[in-house]
This record gives sequence, C-alpha cells and structure tokens, in this order.
Amino acid sequence: GGLGATVLALGGGVACAAQVVRGVYNTPEAIQQTYAGKRWDQDYGVWVDAATNLRQEILQVDHRVGERADADLAEDDATRRMEGRRDVVDTTFYDVIGVSPCATPVEVKQAYFKAALRVHPDKNPGDREAHQRFQELAEAYQVLSDPKLRERYDSMGQEAVGSEVPSIDPCLFFSMLFGSEQFETYIGKLYLAMQTDHFAKDLQRHGDLREREGVDLVCREWFLKREQFEREVQCAAHLCSRLDRCVTRRDERGFVSASCQEATELVRVSFGGRLLRVIGHVYESSAERWLTALRRNVGVLSSVREGAHGVQVRATAASSIARSALAVKRAASAAVPAGDDEEKTEEAAREEATREALQSLEESLPVFLQTVWDLSVVDIESTLRRVCDKVLLDISVPWQLRQRRAFAVGKP
Repeated sequence: GGLGATVLALGGGVACAAQVVRGVYNTPEAIQQTYAGKRWDQDYGVWVDAATNLRQEILQVDHRVGERADADLAEDDATRRMEGRRDVVDTTFYDVIGVSPCATPVEVKQAYFKAALRVHPDKNPGDREAHQRFQELAEAYQVLSDPKLRERYDSMGQEAVGSEVPSIDPCLFFSMLFGSEQFETYIGKLYLAMQTDHFAKDLQRHGDLREREGVDLVCREWFLKREQFEREVQCAAHLCSRLDRCVTRRDERGFVSASCQEATELVRVSFGGRLLRVIGHVYESSAERWLTALRRNVGVLSSVREGAHGVQVRATAASSIARSALAVKRAASAAVPAGDDEEKTEEAAREEATREALQSLEESLPVFLQTVWDLSVVDIESTLRRVCDKVLLDISVPWQLRQRRAFAVGKP
C-alpha cells in the first residue's frame, strides 16, 4: 500500500533536494539582497529589482490561460472525433467516474475530482458507503489516468490491469495529487502535483519517455517555470481581491469577520490547521518585513528572523528526505530473498521477500507522508513569499494602497 506513496514522495524529494540544500546555503545572501529590495531571477541567475507590475502580469497570465483553454478545447474535439466510435470491453471504471469511454483525459480528471469531493471521508465521517465509493473512484482514476493502463483496460478489461493498480490509500492519493480545493486559491497547485501532471502528459504524448528523455526534461522544466509564474500571479490576484474590502472599501471590521469565518471553515479540511499556520506565518512575516523596511528600522532583524525560519524549514525537509531514503533502502533489503533456507522453493522465497518489503513500506508510510508534507511546506512558503512580494511591491498602485495592503495582510 505504501509503494505508490514512496514513488511520489521520493520523486518530489529528488526534484527538490538540490533546491533545499541550495536554499540553506544561500540564505545569508538572500537576507541581505531581500533587505536591499532585490529578488533572485532563476532564468538569468542574478539578483534583480523586486518591484513588479501586478496588473500587467495578471493580463499576461489571463491571456496565456485563455489561449491554452482554446487549444485544449480544440484538442478535445479532435480526440472525440478520432475515438468517439471506439469499442471497449469493459465500462465499469468509466461508469464509476461518470464519463463515457471516449472522454478525454481532462474530462476524466474533472469528473473524478468532482465525484471524489462529494464522497471524501472528511466530508462524510463514519460513512462506510461513502468511504467505499471514494476507494472505487480512486482505483478507477488510477487506471484511466494512465494512458497505457487505460489502453490495456479498454482492450482486455479489469483482469488485465488488476495486478498493476497501485494500492495507495485514496485519501493520501487525493491529497498529494490535487491538494485541498479550498486552499487552492491561496497556495495554488503544489509543485509536486504539477510534476505529476507533466509526467502523465509526457507518457500520453510520447509513450516511452526514454526515447525523448533529454528533450522532455528541458521542455518540462520550461513548462513548470511557466506554470509556477502563473500560479504566483493568480494567487496574488486572489489575495488582492480578498484584501480589497479592507484596502479600498475601508471595511476593516467586515474584512476581519469574513477572514475569521473563512478560517473556521478551512481548519476543518485535511491538513487545514497546518496549512493555515504556514500561510499565516508567511503573511505576517512578509507584512512585517515590508512595513519595517518602509520605516527604515529593524528591517534587518525581521529579515534575519525570516531567513532563520527558512533555514529550519529546508533543513527539516532535507532530514525527511534522508529518512525516506533509509526506509526505501530497508524495504529493498527486505525484498532480497534469503538464501539460507534450502527447504523453501525459489518462488516461495520471492513471495515471502515481497511480503516483507511491502510490510516494510507500509510501516514507513508515515515517514513518506511527512516527507511530502515537509517538501510541500518549502514549496508553499517560497511561493507565498513571492506572492506577497507581488502584492506589496506592486507599482501599478500608489504606495498608500501598498501600505494598506501590508497592514491588512499582517492582521492576526
């Protein structure tokens, strides 16, 4: 049951480990440059002016998203015309999710997302029927979201894919793939989820990734950077919209009341309390850094505190990656058949070794989950700092509004 979680956790760990270590090493310089009003440009590898024109960036992102939506719609129509008449041996998984066999990958994902939200265990505590339905949805989606498994299922039915469906805990699978819908407007789509999406799309387009490995890695990195930029701009636009009640309409009491009510609802979802603490910390520290820099006093102290916190978060993530690697090593050792029992057949020894390896992975599942969470915290905090910079260093509005934004963002 922990194998799929292991792959996702360590996949994210490999992708983020270098960034985590680099972040710890470069933190002192980052503190100094941030205080000087600079930000790091990853494309050019230099420190540049941190000021941004948020209004212009929002228009740019809206244009990009609109173009992609039109392209996806045209591609979906073409896919329907090509596959609309195809026959499938079994429609059970399609029926579970509620789509037709000619549904596009985007339609399958959207239908699963909506159906899973309705029967999510967090919304139906103690409801065994809803829990069973949630597990069925997860199993169906794991097949239909994989192009190769879906093709095999369409031609040969459930028996052809039954042994290859990973038995991940559906709650863990759902949380890692999509994050929480309620928090998406604040933190966007997690980097780990973006990586998973691109990997699935590459499989669908090219089949065997080894044939285009070098090209795919370069293209995937470019697309991930673009999506990360869009993620930050969209989160900044949403944050400005939420702050508008206090900033431009001057309804401070209504703003605080609405924020408290929303927080009360968000704390009930999976990881809600943890996510709120992470978001709140970044908001408060970003507002403090901006306001103290404006007053030209103790700005260095707030930057040092923020930098020290960043070092701690990255060090925790690095430690979690190491623990996960050790857990996988133990599981791999358990998977090697023991050769000291001559009475056991080779097949029986392999089966026993497989059981021990799976048991080791199951026991290590909390370690893998903690690794995913620690890496997500690094991702969320770094993203939200850039989001706050876009909101508080936005030259498309007067400095008086930026100051009011800082006061509103930093409200406890």
